[in-house]
Amino acid sequence: MKYTPAALGMILAGVSYLFFTIFDSFTKLAAKNISVPEIMAVELLSAALFLAGVAWVEDRKNFRRDMQFHKKGLHLLRGVLNAISNTFFFFGFTHMQLAEYYVILFLIPIWVALMSGWMLREKPSLQLILSVLVSFAGVLVAMRPGQGMSPLAVLVLCGTFTNATALIVLRKMTKTETTKAMSVSVCFVMGMWSLILTPFMFKIPGLQDVLYMVAGGLCFGVAQRFLIKGTALAPVALAGAAQFLQLVYGAAIGYMVFGDVPSVWIYAGGMVVVAANLYLLWTQNREVKPA
Repeated sequence: MKYTPAALGMILAGVSYLFFTIFDSFTKLAAKNISVPEIMAVELLSAALFLAGVAWVEDRKNFRRDMQFHKKGLHLLRGVLNAISNTFFFFGFTHMQLAEYYVILFLIPIWVALMSGWMLREKPSLQLILSVLVSFAGVLVAMRPGQGMSPLAVLVLCGTFTNATALIVLRKMTKTETTKAMSVSVCFVMGMWSLILTPFMFKIPGLQDVLYMVAGGLCFGVAQRFLIKGTALAPVALAGAAQFLQLVYGAAIGYMVFGDVPSVWIYAGGMVVVAANLYLLWTQNREVKPA
């Protein structure tokens, strides 16, 4: 089956968010014994080394060319924005159910859809607007507004805006930067940010915690490659819409790994989100003719 670039970009973004969810799970496991900045430093610097190694193995001859930073300011800006948002996210979700955390995180594609038309001049299609609205309705069903919001949830909420802005910057970077350079730089900047904070909360990790952190870093690196490729193929608002699938990923992994039992509202909202994304994928791919 052939896919349009937009549909393929959305699929790749959906795969990336699965790996981001697995990364979050390893982080949550390590956070039982280790401080958040320490976890972030090990995971993100591990991801940077892993991605640099993969880039070297893939094409040693052109490694230097592929790793060139043409827009150094954008690399730094994206890294700092992601570092700020991830600091908020890590302190928040390590004490929350994954499904509950992702419900709040789904403000990111809403922010992206709103900002992309203004900052990138990528006019959202009617199908995208409908999908975002329906997905947001699914999130509201899962959140059950009126239940109140904890301080941890407020931290996550603050991080959604900076993360969405980082996605807008990423879309601008895809015009001049390589996937390899962008994936390594963001992990390195975020890792160094965390390393600065680590001495104030350092704890000696056990072997199991080290394995959790390294595995999380590898998942984060893989997720970055998929996300960057997906964002290069599809408009950022379309690729970002795939993030709504984390409600489903988070509910499933949260139950299997942490024993979290999502409420019926999480399941109901998740079904709405999945349906909206399947509709969006279909509309983006329906112009493809069989070979």
